[in-house]
Amino acid sequence: MKARIFWFLSAWVIGSFSVVSSVEAAPQCDLVFTRAGVCGNTTWVFAPEQYEEATLGLRLSQLSSGAPVSPKAIKLVLDMPSMGHGSAPTKTVMKSAGVYEISRIAFFMEGDWTMDFQILDSNGRVLDQVIVPITIDW
Repeated sequence: MKARIFWFLSAWVIGSFSVVSSVEAAPQCDLVFTRAGVCGNTTWVFAPEQYEEATLGLRLSQLSSGAPVSPKAIKLVLDMPSMGHGSAPTKTVMKSAGVYEISRIAFFMEGDWTMDFQILDSNGRVLDQVIVPITIDW
């Protein structure tokens, strides 16, 4: 049975990260990494289904020019805050400049989850992140 997914693309931007103040200044982006000046657009390659791992395509570009951008590392962390746990680590593979495939996305139970998209430096420190709430209802 396919999951009914409510993906709120008006993503939370946390901490000291600021929100882009002008809609005209930013291209159409699913994710806006304001601190890094990066736009992210997502597409489900394999949408979440019960007992199956999902795969997500991620395309990153510069907010200012739209040119592809390839950070040192991209990480997706899944969390289920109401239950106090997350999921197994996801796997991110760069397919080409600015194009990534994130696999091993496992929502193993129904409920409210968060998808924490992170841009990391070469030492694994988070440079910027966007947290997106998602509700899984099989």
